[in-house]
Parts: sequence; C-alpha cells; structure tokens
Amino acid sequence: MALEAEQVQRMNQHTHLSWDMEQLSKAASRYLELEKEKQTLQGTGQEWWGASVACRNAASTGSEALQAQYEGAKEDQQRMEISLKKLSSQCEVLSREKENFEEENHNLRRQSQTLARRTGSF
Repeated sequence: MALEAEQVQRMNQHTHLSWDMEQLSKAASRYLELEKEKQTLQGTGQEWWGASVACRNAASTGSEALQAQYEGAKEDQQRMEISLKKLSSQCEVLSREKENFEEENHNLRRQSQTLARRTGSF
C-alpha cells in the first residue's frame, strides 16, 4: 500500500515536473520573442532618432512643414522609448522568472533523483 502511495506521489511529482518544464519552455520562448522585439524596437528607435535629428536640422530653416514632421517624429520616439522601457522591464521579469523556474526545476530533479534512489533501494 505504501509503495502504491509512493508511486502515485512520484507520478504526481513527475506531472508537476513536466508542467514546470513546459512553463519554463514557454517562458524561455517568450523571453526570446521579447528580446527579438526589443532589438527591432531599438533599431526602429535609432532610425526614428536619426529622422528626428534630420527634421531638427531642417526645422532650423524655418519650414513649418518640417517643424510639424519633427514634432511627430519626436512624439513617435517618445512612444517608442516608453515601449522599449516596458519591454526591457518585461524582459527583466521574464529573466527572473526563468531563473526561478530553473531553480525550481533543479530542485524537482533533485527530488526526483532522491525518490528514484529510494524506490530502487526497496
């Protein structure tokens, strides 16, 4: 009876470990997606920064049309910077979650190995 209970417990732990591994995999995939998106946004932000510099130089000529473009590019850049900060924050959170999942995974593997040794010694 105790052996059956231990087997059920091991199965439950295995299921939990599988779920944890799946969550870790999803978190890692999401982290990679966010990193790619961050790089894309950084590139776009740099492009927009260059455009805003060009607009700023042209605005010094006094052209109202160029001044309006500059303001639009500046607003876009601010939105991009806010988005970039949010993505950076999300990446940090995901990195911490990934570390937590890896630590939990390590602990669960150690527990699984301990249970396997116990089961083997019976």
